[in-house]
Amino acid sequence: MEHLTENTFHEYIEKRLSPQEQRIVSSHLSICTVCNERMQSLSVLHRSIKHVPLERVSPDFTRHLMKKLNIKETPSFLWNLLTNIAPLLLITIVMVVLVGALQVSGALDTPEVSNSIQMTQKAYTTVSENLSVASQTVNSWLNVLFPFKFAGEGFMFTLFLICFLSAIALFDKFFIMRILRKR
Repeated sequence: MEHLTENTFHEYIEKRLSPQEQRIVSSHLSICTVCNERMQSLSVLHRSIKHVPLERVSPDFTRHLMKKLNIKETPSFLWNLLTNIAPLLLITIVMVVLVGALQVSGALDTPEVSNSIQMTQKAYTTVSENLSVASQTVNSWLNVLFPFKFAGEGFMFTLFLICFLSAIALFDKFFIMRILRKR
């Protein structure tokens, strides 16, 4: 006679067998004394385990364990990026809401504000023109240094350089500086 497996014992105790399998195991237990004794001891053990209270740990358990194991929690790249950009986004949202509220209330329609707006627009125009001249100067300088097809399109090359240098700066901040701090 073949005895029941450990897995079958546990599935029978936890009532995870189909009705047909349950009948087969029950009939086997009525015939086989070895399996019946094993089932009785496992049933007692199972009932005892169910009544054991759960262990309560302190709220700082995970932090203390991680510290003892010398595992440092590092936030993801996206989280670091978000925390660095979040203040700018918040300021932008607050400014948009503030300007919108002032526009709706009519507070921006006074002569003082109109003069201020005109002066600001002139300053922006001047800065924009100066940046355009600077960009053209940089592009002509880059065309001399990098005389290949991509450099002929000045705006695209400038945009490429800005993106490339930004990527290097982000790589430095989030990866290289972390490595150096760990040493």
